[in-house]
Amino acid sequence: MASQSRSEPDFGNNVEDDESGDEYDDEDNSGQVMFEENVEIIMRAAMNLFRKYSSKGIRAIREISPPAISTELIAFGVKGTLCVAFLWVFRAILEIFCSMATYVFAGLLVLRLAWSVVASSQPRDPSWSADGN
Repeated sequence: MASQSRSEPDFGNNVEDDESGDEYDDEDNSGQVMFEENVEIIMRAAMNLFRKYSSKGIRAIREISPPAISTELIAFGVKGTLCVAFLWVFRAILEIFCSMATYVFAGLLVLRLAWSVVASSQPRDPSWSADGN
């Protein structure tokens, strides 16, 4: 810990800090670490795309706008438009996911109903009881 600077985040990857000596800790946490690494990669890619398209958009708008409009105002408008577009696409993806989840839930309810109907139509054996006698 002392060797790390304040600017470097500690992701718990230091072998020196592991005092438990449990060999199963790495297996248990590997899924969590992989998930965090994947999320970090996705976020970095999204930020790079946002930065790339916002700089292109700012340059394109700056070329056609009058000089009286400040660059900060143009940057604000372009970045806001990109954020709204991202949220619009994200909303569409969530709508698709939620509608699929609704169909899965309805399918599970139908299966449970069918299972209940089949189970209730089966003849019950009076010699069998719940206490095992």
